[in-house]
Amino acid sequence: MGFPLERFAEAVDPDFECKLCGQVLEEPLCTPCGHVFCASCLLPWAARRRRCPLQCQALAPGELYRVLPLRSLIQKLRVQCDYRARGCGRSVRLRELAAHVERCD
Repeated sequence: MGFPLERFAEAVDPDFECKLCGQVLEEPLCTPCGHVFCASCLLPWAARRRRCPLQCQALAPGELYRVLPLRSLIQKLRVQCDYRARGCGRSVRLRELAAHVERCD
């Protein structure tokens, strides 16, 4: 499953959303037909159904590849702190979230 849309500080480009879970892509994987999904969404689907979720073509898990530039762009998006409900109003880049949460008051 991807990152929940409501966690992001700004609107997220729909191209960054997984077409299976509807959330922001987490560990994006690409099919041979060029469609991108979260790894945790696509791998079980491909193992069971052996077809692109958008019904383009047959596929095998070994034909999937990571999309590192897209992952890098998503990691630069700003998200709200895990402790927002407790009063932290900070938003940080997704790649910095774990470090922020560790030291957040």
